[in-house]
Amino acid sequence: LKRNAPFSFSLAQKITEKFPQKKIIFGGPQTLFLDWQSKLDSRCTWVVGEGEIPLSKILDGGKSTVHRFEEIENLDTLPFLDFTPLKSESYSTAIPLLSSRGCLYNCKFCSEKKLYKKFRHHSPRYMLEQIKYLKDKYKIDNFVFCDSMINYSNTWLNEFCSLIIENN
Repeated sequence: LKRNAPFSFSLAQKITEKFPQKKIIFGGPQTLFLDWQSKLDSRCTWVVGEGEIPLSKILDGGKSTVHRFEEIENLDTLPFLDFTPLKSESYSTAIPLLSSRGCLYNCKFCSEKKLYKKFRHHSPRYMLEQIKYLKDKYKIDNFVFCDSMINYSNTWLNEFCSLIIENN
């Protein structure tokens, strides 16, 4: 993470020099650490935490330069993933999925708890429908779950696995 920051800041500076009217938006875990250190440059826009709500506000003309932890309450309200602009066949034979955001625990060695204020998860039914949609749209049946906590609840995991089995 830290190794990308100098390049990103340098690139942003070059873009700003050439196109001073363009808005630069930074997000990702590094913004959290810069925020803690009070090192967020006021010439840029910063998103600390997840980005859907802040990006919508920014695109709608919002003037705030720092957005902190504006989290979606119900993850099932999100549209299904759309990789069409990325030409997904050029990238991978597997589609990455997240069934949850955040963490229930407070392990000393992990930053996940710091990146989100609340633990939230998609319903098992939403995840099944998203997989069916992606499988149909991209003709891919290989999925990688990127969750830190997919096994946070045996009840959730059992229901999800049962749905997968029932739907072949």
